[in-house]
Amino acid sequence: MPSSVKRQIRPYWLLAFGCVMVLALLGITYTHSRMNAEVVALSDINQKRIDRLDQLWVLLVDAQASALSFLLMRNDIYLEPYRSAAARLEPLMASMNFDIPPGSDDHADLQDLKRLVDAKFQYLGDMLSQGKAPVAVSEEHGELGKQLMDEIRVRLAILKARREKAHQDLENMYLARAGKFSMWGMRWVLPRFC
Repeated sequence: MPSSVKRQIRPYWLLAFGCVMVLALLGITYTHSRMNAEVVALSDINQKRIDRLDQLWVLLVDAQASALSFLLMRNDIYLEPYRSAAARLEPLMASMNFDIPPGSDDHADLQDLKRLVDAKFQYLGDMLSQGKAPVAVSEEHGELGKQLMDEIRVRLAILKARREKAHQDLENMYLARAGKFSMWGMRWVLPRFC
């Protein structure tokens, strides 16, 4: 084959090789974007789970403040947050049961949390029906209502910490997968250019 024909064919091979490299980089970029979308979706779900734990705490604090305000002021308007919290509690707990299904590591803690929340609402209901705070004081732990709130706070902190750890593990997994995929892509692409 004459050298002039070789010179004419060579640019086509370089063009084809360049196109293959561009397609490889596009494939790497597409894969990264898919992995990122997956992590973002899972992160959103996990953040909603954490938010539900925070919502439960807010409901409990509102219910307690409402009940105590009613006992102090004897005005039914102060019971509205208590009633609202009681109405919103069951759907929130059902969502949390979906978030932490039976068989998961956190399910026992969730069941303990439910038991404590039920006991707290029972305590608030008793307090409202009697028109005063029940006297149930332990020298070690203080008043029963405070004991329940302290236990609930601990359970919520445990569940929230595990959710946050799961979120961090998910991000670390993504970074590890993305790093491995990028290194594979660079190991394949760079030697072709050098």
